[in-house]
Amino acid sequence: FAAYGPYQSSNDAAPLPGSHSDGLISGISTSNQSTRVAQKAFDFIYASGATATNSSYKVQFQGDYAFSHKMSRLIIQFVAATDAGFDATEVSNSGSTYAVSGLYHAGTFNVIDGTAVSTGTTTSNWSLNDNSLRTETGTSATTATFTSILYPQNHSVSGLTVTATIAGQTYQATIKPNLESGKSYTYTITAKKQGL
Repeated sequence: FAAYGPYQSSNDAAPLPGSHSDGLISGISTSNQSTRVAQKAFDFIYASGATATNSSYKVQFQGDYAFSHKMSRLIIQFVAATDAGFDATEVSNSGSTYAVSGLYHAGTFNVIDGTAVSTGTTTSNWSLNDNSLRTETGTSATTATFTSILYPQNHSVSGLTVTATIAGQTYQATIKPNLESGKSYTYTITAKKQGL
């Protein structure tokens, strides 16, 4: 047995989603994911290999056959360097903006073999403020943390450009995460008056 989630209905009431029941889910973009509900709609999980028989009919996706995440997660945390000229609230206040260029947001998920693949073209200046999930818990005056669920970036990406506008000044830095299936990547970026 194999299973996946979140469930997607098929186009023609077939047992598998996709065109002609090929099991390929497409047309789902990761470009707007500012809430957990939005992220859950495409945070694909998959499990396979579980067995059952007439006498032992309970299917259990556990151990080697447990569910695993098939998308990639990118966490970017911006931290103010108060000893480098910033006021503690400047990084996290509503006037500060953050963006990433170079991500693929289109892709497909195959429910037959559990593969997620990015497609299409990269975006420029994808706003983390508007489109990613801000994940701080409680109040933190010196940080701004954004979590994004993405298709594995299986194209040749030389790097992602991170742009931050803080206190009216724009800064840029390059990060180079692999963004592989089932993996999470965390970057802590320190903002100083001289740069990121």
